[in-house]
Amino acid sequence: MNQPDEAFEYYQKAFKHNENIYTTPKYLFKAALIGSEIGKYKPAINFLNRIKDEFPDSYESSLVEVQLGRIENLNN
Repeated sequence: MNQPDEAFEYYQKAFKHNENIYTTPKYLFKAALIGSEIGKYKPAINFLNRIKDEFPDSYESSLVEVQLGRIENLNN
């Protein structure tokens, strides 16, 4: 099932639906990865920055800097 646009929308709805410290950073991270794959770089960067700012103790926060660098490189 290669439907990245639908997956991107799904993860955005998921993290908006029920925000908490466990699932929100996971959904934000997945939305950022998919967004970067389909050319939605600005939202992807915003999602990663939100993880870094709002969920600094999450596992996903430890992965943010690498992904930010990767996406910024794709965006240039």
